[in-house]
Amino acid sequence: DLKKEIDDLGTKISQSTDEVKASLQPKLAELDDEYDKLKAKLDSAEDATEDTWDNIKQGGQAVVRRFEKSVR
Repeated sequence: DLKKEIDDLGTKISQSTDEVKASLQPKLAELDDEYDKLKAKLDSAEDATEDTWDNIKQGGQAVVRRFEKSVR
């Protein structure tokens, strides 16, 4: 799942050089925050309307794009 991939990425970053850590840890924190926001949206989706689902879908796609960008 996406959270596991974020956590795995965090583990790899923590085992990297100080330079890599300094560069990537802020990005990882931002990614983790975006994941939390998306999860909150998904948790509130029990009574979702079509518009709510569209918002969740867009948010999820944005998180995935940022994730993909951060691991390159």
